[in-house]
Amino acid sequence: MVSRKLAAILFADIVGYTAIMQRNEKEGLRKVKRFRVVLEEKVSRLQGEILQYYGDGSLVIFSSGIAALQCAREIQEALNDKTSVQSEFVQVPLRIGIHIGDIVVEEGAIFGDGVNLASRIESLGIPGAVLFSYRLLADLKSHPGFHYVSLGAFLFKNVDEPMEVFALANNGFPVPKQSEIKGKTTSKTSKSNEVSIAVLPFEDMSSEKDQEYFADGIAEEILNTLARLNELKIVGRTSSFSFKNKQVTIAEIGSILNVTYVLEGSVRRHGDRVRITAQLIKVEDGFHVWSQKYNEDFTDIFKIQDAVAQNIGKVLLEILAPEQIDKLKASSNQNSEAYGFFLRAKHNFTNRFRSTLSLEDLRKSEELFLAAIKLDPNYALAHAGLANLYDTYVFYGISATESPEFTKYNQLRIQESERAYELDPTLAYVNEVRGHILLNSLADLKDVYRSYMKAYELNPQNPDILLALMDVYVRRGLMYDALTFVDAALTLDPLHTWALAWKTYTLGVLGDFDTAIRVVKTSLEINPEEIILLVNLASFYSFLHDKDNALATYEKINHINPEYLKGNPYYQIKIDLLEGRGNLPDRITGQPSAAILPIGNVEMDYLSGDPERFENGFRTWWSDWKEGRNALRHSVFFHSQGSIYLHLQYHPIYHSFKDKPWFREILNEEKEKYNRFYEAFIRPDQLLA
Repeated sequence: MVSRKLAAILFADIVGYTAIMQRNEKEGLRKVKRFRVVLEEKVSRLQGEILQYYGDGSLVIFSSGIAALQCAREIQEALNDKTSVQSEFVQVPLRIGIHIGDIVVEEGAIFGDGVNLASRIESLGIPGAVLFSYRLLADLKSHPGFHYVSLGAFLFKNVDEPMEVFALANNGFPVPKQSEIKGKTTSKTSKSNEVSIAVLPFEDMSSEKDQEYFADGIAEEILNTLARLNELKIVGRTSSFSFKNKQVTIAEIGSILNVTYVLEGSVRRHGDRVRITAQLIKVEDGFHVWSQKYNEDFTDIFKIQDAVAQNIGKVLLEILAPEQIDKLKASSNQNSEAYGFFLRAKHNFTNRFRSTLSLEDLRKSEELFLAAIKLDPNYALAHAGLANLYDTYVFYGISATESPEFTKYNQLRIQESERAYELDPTLAYVNEVRGHILLNSLADLKDVYRSYMKAYELNPQNPDILLALMDVYVRRGLMYDALTFVDAALTLDPLHTWALAWKTYTLGVLGDFDTAIRVVKTSLEINPEEIILLVNLASFYSFLHDKDNALATYEKINHINPEYLKGNPYYQIKIDLLEGRGNLPDRITGQPSAAILPIGNVEMDYLSGDPERFENGFRTWWSDWKEGRNALRHSVFFHSQGSIYLHLQYHPIYHSFKDKPWFREILNEEKEKYNRFYEAFIRPDQLLA
């Protein structure tokens, strides 16, 4: 019989126990006995469960992270309380690690990634310390009695992705210094045979400076071509391109992105001829491993792409797998002129429209995609790009679902997506976009998941596809799983603004506003005009009752895109509310795009400051949501497809409801749904492995 569940896992052991036993066996046994007496008392009081003893250590689980942390705190205080009678005092040099994760019990054996991670976190500690993973942060926001500091992110043995670890920093609790941290970790650069590369945007050296789209495009296509090698780590586009027009050394880039090689180059076009230079540099010593110049007809840019990718691949494959060389060949069957339009369209879509969501940038990208399709009607990537453009606009840029504009672009996104899939269902991007359309059209999440999984199998190194998979888990309400996908995407592309935006979104749903604001500010350093990030930031400030910062953020949004806020009564009412003007209507018909739960009327009712209105409004909203009467396209949770258990459990605005019987009933109902979804879905760690 196998049972699986999510739990707060506490792992503890006595530091230097073997040496203590060798030195004085009696003293060692006294310490173990004292540890177990204290452990059993504290665990019983806080309703935990001791699953196993490991000689001088133990494995304990709790239903909540706060209970686990409180237990750890009390254990350490008891074992280090020198105020007791000296003859009875036995000081125990204990270290404790806590993680919220998966635990599996099978025929009496206990295992799972959660257990392994709790053990590895504990191994970083020093006597008296309590360390825990970032997954406890959501619990801590409503418990100001706990103080903590970040120790940074660590890559643990047998764990693919780095994890941020925190130390309890209450008075009397030691925080490990960096020099004291040993434990079961490894560095990413020490992994044997790991070869990694960042492909920087090529510099436009043309006299007219009008080839930026092509310079970016050639670098991006080389990046995509190299990404076909599973053995090679490719840093994502956003991170590589963030160094554009900045005075940064190769050594600094290598350090920031943690790569062994950097590819840089330039493009100079004159008439119908183009010169491309490319050079591959080893970060460790700055040695130019390979360099090449290409003088070609501009109409034969696929040949250039193939040649550059082949040369780089041969260098890298010398230490990997020579038989993989065929994977490096780029597709050369598209019309080159159509490809040029596609590059310009994608450049504008990626660098402008996705940030501004302005109608002007929509029109420009649309015109270029259509020009590519006119020249090559069977260009699957161009159809997929157009579908992605329309989908982004429908989901984020149009508030009124009953408007003719919504109807038009909703039909177009479906039409273009299906056309792309019909033309070439073997392209990762086509399957990714198809998944987006299905997801945002409220299709069955199983169908969405299949599309994203196909895209992932075709291109597992694409951070955008990892974020797409994350979105499915978000909509099920599996927020901690979602954060695992986000962190995996950020490992591939550390400066990916949309990955950071999704991380803030998920943290916001969990009510962890302090961490979310910190991540938003980091993201805005990369792209200060990212509308979605700013919308999230304003929402966080509102929940924290930071009126001045909330209003200042809305002012920034208004400066970037004046139409964005004006087109939705939700934002106007919210701004009026923050400024102390006007009365709230009974119900608000407009809904925010890219909303952080709670949305619409629930948030307004809370911000009104009227407890009775908030309670009545929430109960009405939940009843409607449960019955599918307000399955809003902008909500991440749709009727019957997701659970809002973690949101209700951790978001601070519901704390006043916690002792009310009706709220406990709702919480129990949502928890049952959460457990069903958790059991049904594969854990991200397993999928990514």
